[in-house]
Amino acid sequence: MILTMYEDRELCLLAQHAGACGFVSKGEDPRAIVEAIRKVIGGGRHFPQSLDKEEVTLSLRERDLLAHLLAGGRAADIAREWQVSQTTVQSYRNRLFQKFGVDNLADLIKAAVSKGLV
Repeated sequence: MILTMYEDRELCLLAQHAGACGFVSKGEDPRAIVEAIRKVIGGGRHFPQSLDKEEVTLSLRERDLLAHLLAGGRAADIAREWQVSQTTVQSYRNRLFQKFGVDNLADLIKAAVSKGLV
C-alpha cells in the first residue's frame, strides 16, 4: 500500500501497475486512511474513486482489441486476423491494462464495463 503526500493520478496508476494494493494520500481524513489500510490488510484493494471516474482514451486498435478480449478472443487468433505477431497483440493488451490500471483480464473487463465502454 502506498501512503504519499501526492494526489497524482499518474503516480497512482504507476503504483497499481507495479502491484500496489492501495494508494492513499496523507491529506485524506485519518479515518479514511485507517479504513483503507484495514481494507488492504483484509485482502482488498483501495484506490481513489476519482481514478474510476477518469476518462480512458483508447485508440481504434485498442478498442478493437478490447472488443476481441471481451468476446473471448485469444492472442493467437487476434494476431492472425490483424496479420501481426502475438507479441504485438500482447503489447496492446498490456497498454490496455496500464490505461485501466489493472493487471488481469477479469479486472480489465470490469473496468471497461464500469466506464461504459461495453
